[in-house]
Amino acid sequence: MLQKKYVSEQEANALYDYTDIAEGTGLKRFYLLCTQDNGGLDYHLTDTQLYSNTYAVGEVQGRQTLAADGSETDTDFDLSPFNTPKTIKGTAVVSIGHWARGDSSSTVGSTIQAKIRKWDGTTETEIASATTAKLTDSNEAETNKIECFKITVPQTHFKAGETLRLTIIMTVTNEAGSGGSGAYAHDPMNQDAPNITPSTEETITASNILLPFKLDL
Repeated sequence: MLQKKYVSEQEANALYDYTDIAEGTGLKRFYLLCTQDNGGLDYHLTDTQLYSNTYAVGEVQGRQTLAADGSETDTDFDLSPFNTPKTIKGTAVVSIGHWARGDSSSTVGSTIQAKIRKWDGTTETEIASATTAKLTDSNEAETNKIECFKITVPQTHFKAGETLRLTIIMTVTNEAGSGGSGAYAHDPMNQDAPNITPSTEETITASNILLPFKLDL
């Protein structure tokens, strides 16, 4: 008879940032990070607080004219491929710094959708997703918000070599007028971005996700 491997609560606490023994999950925090080399920008999930190469995705240093059907960014933040099989299940929690700015006499709306996916190097497999309420701004007021929302994750197995991917899709649309912009932040060290400034406003650039891993209990 095969013996079941057990993980003690002490061991689980060492491996994860938080544990929920009742649900049998360990929650691990990963920060959104950008690096750059001679091949260009690359986006990651990391459990280490590092200085990001850039601070935010979106138009944060100027204005852009938006098409009638909106402007959208689609960015993949990847974990390193798993060295051993892993299973995720439970409630993931995303915290992300979000910014919107409507031009003069204009109102802009911005939403952030977070998608958890499996990536095997060739194919993306959808697992779960959730979208924020719309963040609106008018007349150059520049609105910041810390978005915090849950994603219900069905039990999903990852083989060794497969990657967990967090895709962030930001959609910016004109509610009135003809111009505006939006952004979200990704610096694990929580540095100030040009318009997302934790040092002076109630916001964050240290955007992160708590992922629920199934404990082997």
